Amino acid sequence: MAEWVEIVVTVADDLAEDVAAAVAPNGAQLRDGEVVFWVEWDRQEAAVAAARAAVGAFGLAPSAVAARPAVPESEWRDAWKRYFRVERVTDRIVIVPSWERYEPSPGDVVLHLDPGMAFGTGSHASTQLCLAAVERIDPVDRFLDLGTGSGILAIAAAKLWPDATGVAVDIDPLAVDAARDNATRNGVGARVECALRPIDAIGERFPLILANIQAPVHLALRDPMVARLAPGGTLVLSGLLTEQVVEVADAFVAAGLRRVRVDRSERDPEWSSIELRAP
Repeated sequence: MAEWVEIVVTVADDLAEDVAAAVAPNGAQLRDGEVVFWVEWDRQEAAVAAARAAVGAFGLAPSAVAARPAVPESEWRDAWKRYFRVERVTDRIVIVPSWERYEPSPGDVVLHLDPGMAFGTGSHASTQLCLAAVERIDPVDRFLDLGTGSGILAIAAAKLWPDATGVAVDIDPLAVDAARDNATRNGVGARVECALRPIDAIGERFPLILANIQAPVHLALRDPMVARLAPGGTLVLSGLLTEQVVEVADAFVAAGLRRVRVDRSERDPEWSSIELRAP
């Protein structure tokens, strides 16, 4: 069994969510004055270096990032219970932790999520922008969730569209395990394939691709994403700072897609998403 370490970023509370999205796009835990995510022992030096490079954009010194032995599972699960509550994240979608009770209203789509080391709760503006897009667009029969993290986007799509099936991929084994567990918990495990797989290993074309990842990754994966979009298909890109939208949208338009809309988060205007369409 792999040994794990915590990568800890000391940060002011008002920056915590944005820093978490930058250093740990697959999910992080927010504690009092800390952003915490986990990596395997032999990846800690690279993870610390990458996090230190990322936090500079927020005015944080490299010393704000450190590695330490991972706390026992029981402790980080208890920490999640202090901070993670039932939350309505769109008009219809409600996130419910496994330890909470919730009586759904008519029309609610309830996502039951449980914390894991590669966990995303849906509380960040970038995730909510993606969820709102899934709720808004016309149903599809097949979808790809690229960089799935906790699986929240794939699970939402599967629950909104009962006849749809999808693939949720990540290059982080923790994320794939968390996504698979959450898909099963929500009764969509048979319709959502969760796989440790890079996009280059996917041969299928999809009518919908969802990608809530960082701008440099969007740009690096532009061509393989466009190649896996079916004719007339929709691509939703999130995880973007508003100031990055023009550069990323122009790059995908140059690859042959049409920009349909840009949405800026009302909750946190620093974050935006892009919807594009294939010819």
